[in-house]
Amino acid sequence: MKYNILKYLLIVAVSVGFIACDDEVDVDVQDMNTVAVSGQWDITITKAGVFEDYTTVHSYNTASNVLDSIYLWDDSYDIRIKVKCDVDALTFAAAAALNVLSESDLYTVTEGMIMLGKATTKDGNVTDSIRFVLNDGTDEYVYAGHRYTGWTEDDN
Repeated sequence: MKYNILKYLLIVAVSVGFIACDDEVDVDVQDMNTVAVSGQWDITITKAGVFEDYTTVHSYNTASNVLDSIYLWDDSYDIRIKVKCDVDALTFAAAAALNVLSESDLYTVTEGMIMLGKATTKDGNVTDSIRFVLNDGTDEYVYAGHRYTGWTEDDN
């Protein structure tokens, strides 16, 4: 009797496992409205023309998946702001964008642009380029870099 109960419980557990792994709900990245301006970027930050730091920035669609907004997320400085974008022109900007991680810091983004195929990495690979100016209310920083290639020799 005990063996039969264990056998039925195992069958139920395996069945639930198969149902929970339904592939039908996967979202294709190409279905994102902002795929042209989305990505991971290896960035060099400068202030008044002087090197400040290297960082990684992610640009990605919002939960509402609209054509005119993306998030910019600077990994190193815990800055995550929503900016307006023009997917066709590959540009983006924001005035007084709230950092959703701090809920108090405001940032301005100007001159945001992505240039397809205009960057050459350290190892000579051609990839996309990104550039924007971030103002934190006190200082202005230029973020410039290239789309992450996945090749370790291209990393900052």
